[in-house]
This record gives sequence, C-alpha cells and structure tokens, in this order.
Amino acid sequence: MKHLVIILSVLSMTSGIAVAQQRKQDDLPKEEIVTGAGCVEAGVETNCIVLKDRKTGDLYNLYFEPGKAPKLGAGITFQGRTRSGATICMQGKPVSVLKWTANEQLCQLPKATVKADSEKK
Repeated sequence: MKHLVIILSVLSMTSGIAVAQQRKQDDLPKEEIVTGAGCVEAGVETNCIVLKDRKTGDLYNLYFEPGKAPKLGAGITFQGRTRSGATICMQGKPVSVLKWTANEQLCQLPKATVKADSEKK
C-alpha cells in the first residue's frame, strides 16, 4: 500500500510538471513571417547587419546563412522568420532571413550634378 501511495504521488507530480511546461511553451512569443525591402547596412556592433524597411520604417536585424549574405549597401527584398530573445546586435527586430533577392533600385544614390567649367564663373 505504501508503494502505491508513493507511485501515485510521483505520477501526480510529474503530470503537474508536464502541464506547467506546456503552459510555459504556450506563453512564448510565436514566430512570424515578415517581409521587407531596403538597403543592407552595417549595424552598430561588429558583424551585425540591419535594414530599414522602405515602406514601414521598421528596423530589422538580419541573420543570413553563412556565406549567403548580400554585400553592405545592396538593395534587397527579403522574407524571414522573427527570432525571439536578446541578440548581440541590440538594434532592430531580429529576423532569420529565409530568402532574399537583389533590388539595386532600392539603394541607388542620386547622381551628383556637375557643372561644366564653362558654367562656372
């Protein structure tokens, strides 16, 4: 009889722990898919890549697969999955980039107007 009481007590405790763990997981923020477009820039911290979305103005901290990141200054459109938790970059919404495409028109600088020598006085 003692053994049965102990076994029931242990089972009761472990099922309570399982329910508590499930609740904790349900409370975690859900990942979501985001899209954006803009110019790839260096973040404040070393090796951090950020992009300010042209439409919304949102700042994203982008994570690419090793060797698959665009060059700094490139214009891109991207689709990614949000990441939860703190990052070393400490700026922008952290996003793991799932796919991206180059879009040079996003980051073209206006050409400087150069006056001809004959127009200068």
